[in-house]
Amino acid sequence: MESTDKTPKWLRRLQKESWNLELLISGFSIFLLFQGKEMIETLLNQLNVHYGDGSLRFIMIILFLIIFLGCNILIFNLIVHILLRGFWIGAIGLSSVRNKRDFSTLHYTEKFTNRLNEKVPSLEKLIVRLDNFCSTIFAFTFLIVLMLISFFSVLIALALFLGFIEKTGTWIFPNNAEIINIFNVIIALIFCFTGLFYFLDTLTLGGIKKIKWLQRLYYPIYRFFNFISLSSIYNSLYYHLLIRFPKRYLILAIIFYVGLFFLGPFFSYNLYRFYPDNETNSELFTNTYDDERSPDEQISYASISSLIIKDQFLPVFIRYNNRDNEVLLKNCQDYEPSKKSNLISGIQISKNGFQITDPSVPEADPEKLLNCLQQHYKIYLNDSLFNQTDFYFFKQNGEIEEKGLRTILDIEHLPRGKNLLKITHMVLDTAEISIEEPYAIIPFWKE
Repeated sequence: MESTDKTPKWLRRLQKESWNLELLISGFSIFLLFQGKEMIETLLNQLNVHYGDGSLRFIMIILFLIIFLGCNILIFNLIVHILLRGFWIGAIGLSSVRNKRDFSTLHYTEKFTNRLNEKVPSLEKLIVRLDNFCSTIFAFTFLIVLMLISFFSVLIALALFLGFIEKTGTWIFPNNAEIINIFNVIIALIFCFTGLFYFLDTLTLGGIKKIKWLQRLYYPIYRFFNFISLSSIYNSLYYHLLIRFPKRYLILAIIFYVGLFFLGPFFSYNLYRFYPDNETNSELFTNTYDDERSPDEQISYASISSLIIKDQFLPVFIRYNNRDNEVLLKNCQDYEPSKKSNLISGIQISKNGFQITDPSVPEADPEKLLNCLQQHYKIYLNDSLFNQTDFYFFKQNGEIEEKGLRTILDIEHLPRGKNLLKITHMVLDTAEISIEEPYAIIPFWKE
């Protein structure tokens, strides 16, 4: 009689020896993931420095946070997987030495001996259970990561849809922004409400699919979100896990991950009750002093050479905050920068042909641009305005490469001991009028 199993021999062989690949991939992945986490943290710092407010920054932050969260999930699960595989290999090694189970040789009382015979599985059963559990953890790990990618895909689809409505609405209703905002709010609410249905269905492992009177309403919602979330990539893993294992275990596992990795960051155990968590003017920060700052550390607003100044000159760096672009455009009416927008392309198509260059724009008059920027800031030494006009464009060394202005202050007249450097910048109030506001306060000590 012919066998009904049509699985190829090479696949059956791989299924039996899959633990080799699992261990190899787990160990190599953990090493790469730890390196990836450091890279993501650096990219987030660069994002905070080089990108201002806006939808692009929001999307990029969500993307990096999801990748960072996915790295944590992978690291946690793969470490558990390696530990359990080690336990499994140990059980196999022990079974080769002694596979028989005879608790009577321990000379326990009858009650304890019967209990051990009932509850302690044989090494053979333990090995099979561990093998199944390890393979499930390996598959479930990547299922969770793919679900995170689906979540980001849904957010991208919502952002693109709202952006399309806003552009179309601006063309149809050029002078009525309120109607466009109302449309956006309605679409966002519908999207979130239906998306919540899809999320609950996924979280309950298809609980909404079992409700007959909802199937006509929910089916188009399911098809839509199944498409935009790219769920077809991992549907095979998802539904095979549903068929293979009891749902209560899978639901508990999903709740565990949601609670640990999504709600966990909102809780902390902090013994420093008399130390402020928020930034205050009574705190010294290493990123404020060049000789104490690490290469991958971000400068918040401004920095000086050192906490203790031995010379009569004080180098000061003021980081250019791109959130000030709006007020700079308003105040620098006598000069407009050569960059007409935030998006710069190095691809140029003209009558002379097709050309690809670096995406950069040469500034027509850098001196006027510098003059515009230096009028944006004011420097005070111990509450006295310092009339300083000798500014230069400056780019900090390090991984983040903050851009800004640098000047050198003559502090020979300052008294020995503690002194205070204050920097202010111009902002727009609610009436769109420029006002002066504190930007950075840096204490230092002069020898």
